[in-house]
This record gives sequence, C-alpha cells and structure tokens, in this order.
Amino acid sequence: MNRINMFDLTGKKAYVTCAAKGIGREYAIALAQAGANVVVVDAHYASALQTAKELEQYGGKAAAIGADISDEVQTVGMIEQVKAVLGSIDIAVNHIDHCMSKSIMQMSLEEWRNILRMNLTSVYMVAKAAGMVMIKQGHGSIINTSSVAGYIVSEQPRTAYNTAKAGILHLTRSLAAEWAPYHIRVNNLSHGYIDCELDGYDDAEHLRERTPMQRSGKPEELRGALIYLASDASTFTTGIDILVDGGFHCW
Repeated sequence: MNRINMFDLTGKKAYVTCAAKGIGREYAIALAQAGANVVVVDAHYASALQTAKELEQYGGKAAAIGADISDEVQTVGMIEQVKAVLGSIDIAVNHIDHCMSKSIMQMSLEEWRNILRMNLTSVYMVAKAAGMVMIKQGHGSIINTSSVAGYIVSEQPRTAYNTAKAGILHLTRSLAAEWAPYHIRVNNLSHGYIDCELDGYDDAEHLRERTPMQRSGKPEELRGALIYLASDASTFTTGIDILVDGGFHCW
C-alpha cells in the first residue's frame, strides 16, 4: 500500500519575505526541506542570495529577490518577479517584524505611522498582491505572520507594535472570508520569544522564566506549524492563527 504524506510540498512554488535571516530564514528552510521551490525575499539582497544558495541542498529550486515590502511599488514588482521565476505562486509567506519600544506619550504621529506601515500595512500590501495572482489561478495558501504581542500587552511600552500585530490577526480572518470562494486559504502563524530574537535582550532570562515551559523557543520549532498551514494537511483550514509561544500568553 502506498503511503500518502499530506505534508509533502514537492513541486510547490513559494516565497518568504524578510527571509534572509532569523525567523524568516527558518520558514524558507522549512518549505525547502518539505520539497518546495522557494524564493527568498529580503531588502538585503546579498544576504537573501546566500540563504537561497543554502536552500539548494534540499533539491528544489531556490532564488533570491531584493525588495522592501513596506514599499508598495517594490512589493508589486517583487510578486511579478516571483511569478517570472517560479511560473506561479502556490504558497505566500508574508513575514515581517519591526519592533519599537516607546511610550505612546513620547511617540510622534510619524513614528506611530511608521510602525503600522512596517508591521501591518506591509502585510496588507504583499497579501493583496499575492492574492490577486492566486485569484486568477484559482488556488493558493497565504500565511501571514504575527506574534504573541497580538494577544497580550507587552511589559515593554509597545502600544504601536502590539496594535499592528493584533491587526494582522484580523486582517488574516477578513481575507480568509473574502477569498474563500476563490479557493484561497489565508492563515496566520504567531510566535512567542524565539532564541534568535532574544540575542542582546537585557530581559531575555526574565522572559524565559515568564514562559510556562521555562525557556524560549528554538527557531526550528516554528517549522511544523508552517508546513501544516502550507500543505494539503490543512485544506479545510482558513482564517486561523497558530500561536507557538511555549504558553507565554497563558500568564
């Protein structure tokens, strides 16, 4: 009897934004390991190219595109480039994380707008551009990313950041409902405190102790949730968020 692997992404065509380093890089690795052809998108093209070269060891096609997804013109152009490289887009991973710790009383309107532009408006723009491609082709899986900050208020003064991350969750649900008739699934993956993000944090140990599992997450621990949302294992799943945070939101 033949065994069926619902998590197999062999031949699927995907891109990941902000994927040259950190968590975005882990998402690109996960897709490549599952068999997908992956385009690494990042504003830092040289780093994106290096990551793309690393992905080639998994057997699929890998490429890099330099683009700032907080810029609408570059975002639309990037999606066109992905289409040119891969032919179509089956999986879109829209990842960006730009944090600022600053009291709302000290934050200027321009700083507020910038945090929302970087973290929320950018996801809207790239999801919209990818969605327009997927509507024409009649299928696709869009995976936005947020964080535990979309659920709780950080101990640090991050009102603008928290607002943006919460906004991504509802943007995801809204797009899922709007695009379901086109056979497009839109989901979200949120993370808690991950080792690669805690480098240099003065309060890293406090955050680990504040987590029920008493540790921060490893970057590779995000891969399974991403593959579930990208694969045929989740064909009746849309409009949800998977929160991978070691239980941080519980306390």
